[in-house]
Amino acid sequence: MDDPRPIGLFDSGVGGLTVVREVWRRLPGESTIYVGDSARTPYGTRRESEVIAFSAEIADYLVARGAKAIVIACNTASAAVLRDARERYDIPVIEVIQPAVRRAVAATRTGKVGVIGTQATITSGAYEDAFAAAVISSIKNRRSIYLMSRLSAHQVESLGLAFIESPIEIERLCMSADSVCVMRSA
Repeated sequence: MDDPRPIGLFDSGVGGLTVVREVWRRLPGESTIYVGDSARTPYGTRRESEVIAFSAEIADYLVARGAKAIVIACNTASAAVLRDARERYDIPVIEVIQPAVRRAVAATRTGKVGVIGTQATITSGAYEDAFAAAVISSIKNRRSIYLMSRLSAHQVESLGLAFIESPIEIERLCMSADSVCVMRSA
């Protein structure tokens, strides 16, 4: 730990605490600042312009507090602001979509991955883009990945984002009355 400044992390609520825990596990000497925007949660049902404004406000706060890096621990915010945030700040900005996709692609035994997310996260196409990029690197291994996305605002508030591999579990989740599922070959 050459740089004593903290790592700043934020989420639209408390789900990002799982990311904080992982930072602590992997980087035990690092200090952190976490902002959980529970006053305005969930972000997934908000307009993109609101998510962008909220995220910029929080990231500006973290930078003002001396953060040496920002981790966007919210899938909706990652999908909405990543590119702008990387251009806006002179410190590393890390998101949660690419690492989650890489892990899911590496872990799947069936080639099928289910993504449960808020409407904003799913309709952003961020996961489809990330899976498409991951599949390009998987082609060497002759693997194809099938992505099934499920929109669910109320479950995601408590679950965060989940990856489901079991075809039976994917079908069960996608047949519930409040879901909209999209199956795509990436």
